[in-house]
Amino acid sequence: MLYQKHNSVGNYTFEAIVYDNFNFVLHLHKHHELIYVLEGEVDVEVENRIETAKQGDFALILGDHAHAYYTKNHSKVWVAVFSCDWVGKFNSMVNNRRGTSSVFICDYGTSKFLVDNLINRNDYSVLELKAYLYTVCAEYEKQAKFIEQRQQGKDLFHKILEYISEHYKEPITLKQIAKELGYEEHYLSRCFHNNIKMNFRQFINQYRVDCAKDMLLNGGRSISTIALESGFQSIRTFNRVFKNLTGTQPRSYIES
Repeated sequence: MLYQKHNSVGNYTFEAIVYDNFNFVLHLHKHHELIYVLEGEVDVEVENRIETAKQGDFALILGDHAHAYYTKNHSKVWVAVFSCDWVGKFNSMVNNRRGTSSVFICDYGTSKFLVDNLINRNDYSVLELKAYLYTVCAEYEKQAKFIEQRQQGKDLFHKILEYISEHYKEPITLKQIAKELGYEEHYLSRCFHNNIKMNFRQFINQYRVDCAKDMLLNGGRSISTIALESGFQSIRTFNRVFKNLTGTQPRSYIES
């Protein structure tokens, strides 16, 4: 799982882009993420739950929720990442809660309004953008069922993730991170598990494999180079961990 620092900082940030055949490895950031499927369909994974979003569907992924996207055949998807302060009231309503579904649909009138004014435009004013985002969040809130999900030590957890994102190529340990951040190792271990339901070793292996998968798909590097640039100390370890987490060898992953 990748940690996106650039999508975790800044006030009143909003960025939208259209992707063809949208695929993105498991990642996490503080900002909310909204998608609208223009063509085809895409599988949306959020917190180990996978749903299929089809043409005309929306999906809203709340901040601090690990998520990924997979296209099997074809998709064209509009994706927007926006900071939580755009929708402050909504953010306070969903704090420490998780929707049991991320994908939702809007009635024809609301959907047309959002497509015409939010998705097909980029010249909106601050007040207009705030209104459009609140409209999306209101539709999501009406349809989603929520369960309590208290995450303790969010700020510390993000500090841990930020440190990992900057040092994952090195042979780092949780003890080392605890020393750097000024905490006891067992406290960081508990914080880690409470927020991500993984231990540190599982997470760092997954993080490095996800980095490797991205480089493998983009090409231009040898497998041995990718292994080292992903933080693995040997090709043998890289192949073993990659196979354990993906079910296939790196070379087979490229060919598939």
